[in-house]
Amino acid sequence: MLAKFFRYFAILAILLINSLAYGGGADLPRFNCVEFIKKLIRPLPRAGSMAENEFQALFNKTVQPGQKRIAIFTDAWLPQTNGVVNAYVKTKETLESMGYIVDIINPNMFENVPAPTYPEILLAIRPGAGGRLQRYLREIQPDHIHVATPEGWLGYHMTTMAQREGFDFSTTYHTQFPEYLQMRTGLPLRVGYPLAINLHQRGRTTMYLTETMRQQMVERGFDDGRLVFWTRGVDPNKFKYHGDLKELLNSGRLPQHLVDTIGAENVNKMKGKKVFVYFGRISVEKNIGAFMDEAIPDDAIKLVIGDGPDLPGLREKYPEAIYTGKITDNRLGELLSLSDIFVMPSKTETLGTVLMEGMYNGLITAAYPVQGPVDIIEHGVTGYLDDNLGNAMRMAYDALEDGTLRRDEIREQGSQYTWESATELFLEGLVPAWSRNN
Repeated sequence: MLAKFFRYFAILAILLINSLAYGGGADLPRFNCVEFIKKLIRPLPRAGSMAENEFQALFNKTVQPGQKRIAIFTDAWLPQTNGVVNAYVKTKETLESMGYIVDIINPNMFENVPAPTYPEILLAIRPGAGGRLQRYLREIQPDHIHVATPEGWLGYHMTTMAQREGFDFSTTYHTQFPEYLQMRTGLPLRVGYPLAINLHQRGRTTMYLTETMRQQMVERGFDDGRLVFWTRGVDPNKFKYHGDLKELLNSGRLPQHLVDTIGAENVNKMKGKKVFVYFGRISVEKNIGAFMDEAIPDDAIKLVIGDGPDLPGLREKYPEAIYTGKITDNRLGELLSLSDIFVMPSKTETLGTVLMEGMYNGLITAAYPVQGPVDIIEHGVTGYLDDNLGNAMRMAYDALEDGTLRRDEIREQGSQYTWESATELFLEGLVPAWSRNN
């Protein structure tokens, strides 16, 4: 009992430190210590609550004879908007279109609190309480188990439970977890990597997203024999290129919904301009300041699409740029169609799905020659990579000006990234969830 008390006290202390260090967006719920303690003591959702109803719905699904069932456990899920969430939303949709039953077990099914570092991320409080995970595994007995986030609180509990119950499972190495830990807490990589290896290689296979990632994982101590390749796709509707929008912008006939999104004053600023765009999460690890600090030609402007904890500071420090906030619908493809060059300033991506999405829309990419960009962008063909981001941006601008890189040719390269092909790879990485104990 005493050991359990100290364990919970340590968890609370870590959360408090993170909360003081980072906080969150002003429009997001904050971490509440009192609420956390209440849910820690009484972790089971109340009968009839939304969380309990969503969990119970897993047991009410109709399974046809011979139909396969896949359980995906993830700390990252809706209403979050990021690359990991989008990957599993689209994978779930594609798997279901192929005839699979897919269960997404996520923090919404448990008592939860906003994470101190990222308040939009929900932390499931004691997800194993009451034997709920154990009951799911024993009663449902899914054909495949995939733990999307073994680094997360729900993912950690699931890997522990699956090991104890004798089930095999797969994981995916989505983010450079040790590097993020070092960036946010100062934890050295010599500690972070053994932790990541332990969490992931509890499973039978770990999916990686690029060859550069695989090489780095092996160098750090991951078992190469357990690594399998997976990639991402692009939503063809959301990132569709709209070739007439530039002309409509410059002639003052831009559709009203886009004028409302951008702002009438900003629409006038964009007329006749080359547009350098960043789209994605706005947070410290994305290194957006490196893009914003670079000078651009007088006939160009910067457009930032997205939201995150660093957005208020970015607006204040760089007021000359145009900011749209979070865009998750088909307007995203329209805004990219008004843009010309996608700038990817991050140095810590594992894949960078936005690179694929930008290519699908036909944008020239400017990025650092690091993991993610070096795996997707072909220098001088679909974009430019340079240790000096400003140089990459200038090469992209020059290629746009003289027609060296054509939008239609980049779009053709981007058309290879489909969710159907990506989901086939995901299926290849799964393992049978047979019980070793029975």
